[in-house]
Amino acid sequence: MKTLNVKKTKTCLLIILLSLVSIISIFPLSLITYAQTTSYVSGHVVTEDGEFLSGVIVDFTVAGHVVASTTSNSNGYFSMSSVQLGTYVMCFKKAGYTDSVKTVTVQTSITDLGNVILLSRLRLSSSILSIIVNPGDTVVIPVTLQNSGDESELVDFSVSKPAGWTTKLSYQNYEVAKLILASGDGVSLQLDVTIPVTASLDKDYTVSVNAFGSINSSLTVNLLTRTEPTVLVSGRLVDDFGNGIPQVVVAACSSDEKILTSVETSADGSFTLEAPASSTSLVSFSKAGYAELNTSVSLESAGGQLELGEILLSPSIALSTSLYTVVANPGENLYLSFTATNNGEFAESLDFSVTSTNDWSAKVVDSGNQKVLNTVLSPGDRLNLRVMCTVPLDSLGTHNVTVTVDGVAVYTLGFTVVVEPSSESILSCSIPTKLSLPGDLATFSVSMMLPYAFQTPVSLSVDSLPANWTGFIKNADEEYITDIVVDPGTVLLFSVGVSSSPLAETGNDYVVYVTAKVEGLTVGTLPLTVSLIEPASIEEIKMTTKFPEVTIEAGTIVNYQVDLGNFGDTNRLLLLSVDAPADWKAIIKSGDSEISQLNIDPQTAEALVVEVTPPSTVNLGTYNITVQVKSESGVVLSEVELKATIIGSFDMQLILSTLLTTTTSGETATFTATVRNTGFSTLSVIGLEFEAENGWDVEISPAQVDILRPQETCQFTVTIDTPKDTIAGDYLVGFNAFSDQAESDTMQVRVTVNTSTEWGIYGFGLAAIIIIVLVLVFRKFKRR
Repeated sequence: MKTLNVKKTKTCLLIILLSLVSIISIFPLSLITYAQTTSYVSGHVVTEDGEFLSGVIVDFTVAGHVVASTTSNSNGYFSMSSVQLGTYVMCFKKAGYTDSVKTVTVQTSITDLGNVILLSRLRLSSSILSIIVNPGDTVVIPVTLQNSGDESELVDFSVSKPAGWTTKLSYQNYEVAKLILASGDGVSLQLDVTIPVTASLDKDYTVSVNAFGSINSSLTVNLLTRTEPTVLVSGRLVDDFGNGIPQVVVAACSSDEKILTSVETSADGSFTLEAPASSTSLVSFSKAGYAELNTSVSLESAGGQLELGEILLSPSIALSTSLYTVVANPGENLYLSFTATNNGEFAESLDFSVTSTNDWSAKVVDSGNQKVLNTVLSPGDRLNLRVMCTVPLDSLGTHNVTVTVDGVAVYTLGFTVVVEPSSESILSCSIPTKLSLPGDLATFSVSMMLPYAFQTPVSLSVDSLPANWTGFIKNADEEYITDIVVDPGTVLLFSVGVSSSPLAETGNDYVVYVTAKVEGLTVGTLPLTVSLIEPASIEEIKMTTKFPEVTIEAGTIVNYQVDLGNFGDTNRLLLLSVDAPADWKAIIKSGDSEISQLNIDPQTAEALVVEVTPPSTVNLGTYNITVQVKSESGVVLSEVELKATIIGSFDMQLILSTLLTTTTSGETATFTATVRNTGFSTLSVIGLEFEAENGWDVEISPAQVDILRPQETCQFTVTIDTPKDTIAGDYLVGFNAFSDQAESDTMQVRVTVNTSTEWGIYGFGLAAIIIIVLVLVFRKFKRR
């Protein structure tokens, strides 16, 4: 019996569980959130020599705000726990050192940043840290001091040396004990060390250079006195042009590139170096502003002397171009391309400047024409730049443009610019010869384009006019002009009028000149010819059309085909005009171009089009259009009368406020419908027609509109009433607008019908009753 009860109990529990799952599935699941994790961030702060730095402030910043901070200990170690995952800008700061900024993304529980290097604001360095010397020698050791800080430094120097030794620290051949070093700058010094003849052999000595500023820096050089056979190495250092280079440090080096001994070249670039025979494997040549050069040598078999001859030493910054000589025109913007290449071993800060023989306006620019004053060029890098200069108008001849780059040394690159007059005329006229009667006005259309790269004031004049002749220049606005400012690349159009004397002889050609001057300098001339003819030589001009009358709808464009013929023996310039009713648009076209005058050859005819557009609101009826052809003096030579008869044009458009609406069965949906008269005539008796589901009630208000004028609109309110027994779903209702004259295209509205919410309430009640029954059954079986 108990077994039966247990089975019934399990069955009931399974039913209850399935019911609860069905009910819960109706509701959305809750969102799950995850707690954020943190990270342990650590690392070491060291100098560039690998020594640990204590007391370094380490800031964690987000959007410029410090969110956490710590300090490195005596071992340079720093750490920060519970750092939220994300991206931080970390700043490492300590007095006497340059700040280091790192962007760090923290995304694991432990973040090890390793070693973070802080650079000392003052740092002494040298290419020679160990050298073999002989008693009585004087050696030259190059020393560099770099200020990496954000402020200028006042630096004091001292040199520590063995007793009896002589040293001198110099800058550009002047002994120095103190100097001011600007932020970011470096300075090349020279340490001369004289070893006394009494110095012990086979002994190691040290000489130290000390710099004292906001932080101290020192440099120690080992000098080793040795005795071994030597070889005299000699030669001469020259530049690209064969000139001797003075003050080049020539050093004998061992196989591991340690300097054994060194000398400087003389004023003509020559040198003689006594080098240890067995330990010297290469000779190096170095000077600030030049790329260091190493030459492998074998001195043991040299027999006591080795002559290297002339040795080419290239500048550390090489300036090159593919075009040293260019040809330009006055007023041109000239671009001279060049490349700066760093062939040295160190980055150089470079300052750029440009000079020219006549102080042209010039500057160094990048590929985007942004002015470049200075830059830092890393070893092996190359930079493509341009000299942009404007050639003055009065600069015909040969000129020199020089680029100067000031770095560790001064580097130059020269260009030769040959300025020649422009071969293109700045003034032009498509018809430079006109026929005219004595006393008439001849008009020429002239264009001017200056090939200059800057805004230019220009003076214009008509010159070489015969006695009792007059001339003038007008712009497009019919204003008289003598002076005008022309922008770069702008084409200026103007007309030149020449009135001849009534007493001038016919049968002759008269030449006048249009002159353009800039700052008193003539930059262009244009000859214009006026040919005077007898009045009897003017032949008949005729204009005809095959179809002078057309019938069109209002607002429709009509094209009249017109033929214009010159039946005389001379070329003629004819003025064309068209007179149309008010508010009508009328133009004359030749091909696709609108024209108002035409130059026509003798015994030829031109096919023209008169394009007329009546307004859309014009009244019905017949209208006249007159086309005239006139001479340059305004005499009407020919005309043609055209007619246009306007008839009605009917069209309409239906616009619905929505194409998708939603309602519940038994309720209504309302929207608006707008009807627009898109024709050019008035519509009458305007209404709406519809097509809907059986049993649906559609009301339209108002029922109709009596009149709708062109381009006007009227609005209807549409109400759709759905029956209560409508099944949920999407239904289409079609509408179109109609009138006595036209009707619109049909448009459809999608009506989405939903069922009443009462069914949902009934469902929840039923579910509650089922749960109560199941609980009662469970209690009954449990008591058994």
